[in-house]
Amino acid sequence: MTTTIHPASVEPMVAGLMSGIDVAGGPGDEQLAVLRALTRHYFARPDLDLATLPSMAPHELAIVIVDPKERRLFHHIHVALEACRHPQDAEQVAAVAGYAEALDVDGPDLVLFRSLVDQVIAAKDGLEAHALGDRRAEAGAGQRRVEIARRRAADTREHLAVE
Repeated sequence: MTTTIHPASVEPMVAGLMSGIDVAGGPGDEQLAVLRALTRHYFARPDLDLATLPSMAPHELAIVIVDPKERRLFHHIHVALEACRHPQDAEQVAAVAGYAEALDVDGPDLVLFRSLVDQVIAAKDGLEAHALGDRRAEAGAGQRRVEIARRRAADTREHLAVE
């Protein structure tokens, strides 16, 4: 199975996906495995080496990927790669939001996934605090982390609007 996107869009799309998961200490093993498989089999580009692709910031990708179908495809794959990250991380959440904003894609899939991520991060924080016996930990710590990630994404959007 191969994709129907324009061949010239494949390399920047894969570079953007790699950049979009290279957060919080780098991409996870599962994220890399999935992206490698997609690059080789779906995009039919086994020649692309994920480790040597140039970084592709959200605003740079938005300049290169202009077709709405290709932007939507990028977004769907990026959300799937986000779901592969264990444990989930607020920086990953902010990265997906930043790319979605730059590419002007949004939808119920992102809203639904955000809600799930919010719940997972909040639950994780509560379990960690309980396991460590940290009675000073507040119940809303996970939600605060999500809000910080959202603010960073909003700052990125504001910065992009100025450019």
